[in-house]
Amino acid sequence: PIEIHNGLSAVDYGEWTGLTPSEVERFFPGDQERWRTDPDWCEHDGESWRALVERQWLTFDAVLNSAQVQRAGSVVVVAHQSMVRSVLTVMRGMTQRQWAELEIPQTSITALTYHVRETPAEAPVLTDLNVKNSMKLSIQYVGLKREDFMPRFVPKLGRANL
Repeated sequence: PIEIHNGLSAVDYGEWTGLTPSEVERFFPGDQERWRTDPDWCEHDGESWRALVERQWLTFDAVLNSAQVQRAGSVVVVAHQSMVRSVLTVMRGMTQRQWAELEIPQTSITALTYHVRETPAEAPVLTDLNVKNSMKLSIQYVGLKREDFMPRFVPKLGRANL
């Protein structure tokens, strides 16, 4: 079944919503830099970087640890670039600036493999965000686009080819 988890939604940019980065810089000089360097800065009436990463990681962790996913053994998550950045940030122990600079192309695919552990273990630490999970995650590829998979046409088999 399809489930919608609001915790995986994109960044709440507050007053910046709908603006391009250059417009944000023009109307709110210096604020983007503050958001990229201060994990708790949220004077734009949106969410702070720390709140964003925590929300997205905890939701992702809850999805992977759900009984439904545990029984199925796999899951497909369709989400925004920020969610992929947040998961990779926690997994790789990246900094806030690295999160902002991580290039995740739109409409790309990122594949992660997870293996359920026997007992819960400590997840990687993100500054002072300690989260628990019961799986081991590994990164298969990040940000691949359709053309990276070398698509090709495969004709339908006719009766003569059987």
